[in-house]
Amino acid sequence: MSRLYKILVAEDNELMLELLSAEVQEYLVTVDLRQACDGHDALSKAMSEPFDLIISDNVMPGLLGSAVLRSLRSNPGPNQNTPFIFCSGNFSLDEVKGLKDCHLLQKPFDMRRLHALLARLFQYENPHFA
Repeated sequence: MSRLYKILVAEDNELMLELLSAEVQEYLVTVDLRQACDGHDALSKAMSEPFDLIISDNVMPGLLGSAVLRSLRSNPGPNQNTPFIFCSGNFSLDEVKGLKDCHLLQKPFDMRRLHALLARLFQYENPHFA
């Protein structure tokens, strides 16, 4: 039986939100996926329930993704140590320097890079994407 992965995808661009969500669901197959369309929504969801992974844009209404990550890392809670992937065209790793388990996919990116990162984070290989 496959493991169920609980993942939060935060993105203010509706098309990109749906694309990322579909790619994650197709690659990992068994996913409980939640979506957030702005930084406040992402932080609220991440403070209230545990996730195996958070994927986020950086520039979103309300809060930057980097502010969401800093808040999660600095407050005890269900996602204090959850891996975090930034999918952003407007981002510098200096924004989250010193914060652990943070990864960057610079937009635009090939979805195979997302698949490779998912495989590395979860030690999961989907033979249909080899």
